[in-house]
Amino acid sequence: MGQVQADRRVSLLHYPIAHSHSISLSAPLCCRLCFQIFHANLLLDLIDMKRFEFEARKDVAQVYNFVLRQKKAQAVEYVKQHPQILRALVDGYNDPEIALNAGSILREVRIDTRHARHFFLSLFSSLSAVPVSDGVSSS
Repeated sequence: MGQVQADRRVSLLHYPIAHSHSISLSAPLCCRLCFQIFHANLLLDLIDMKRFEFEARKDVAQVYNFVLRQKKAQAVEYVKQHPQILRALVDGYNDPEIALNAGSILREVRIDTRHARHFFLSLFSSLSAVPVSDGVSSS
């Protein structure tokens, strides 16, 4: 998929979410939209935010945050099944181009205790594989 087409798709998905206050998304419509996002694996596809233009990155963050607010339990399970999402968010937070958007999603993740617990366990388990120096010489 070309860059312009990818940005356009994100923008089209973002529209009903961003304007939900003015177009009154009903609960069944929110559920259906979230179901379609999960079913199409869009959260996994969208996590590579560097490939999007600036405006589309903001849209990606809004889509993620919408799903996290609407379907927390499903989002937790989805992320557990796709741990690369958390890794991409943490790595993205260290990248100046996408730090704002990754940080926005990470803040929303932090709000849900179950999600945050999984996030930190995942993060610490990946860090535990890295040798840590205590700064004390053994000589």
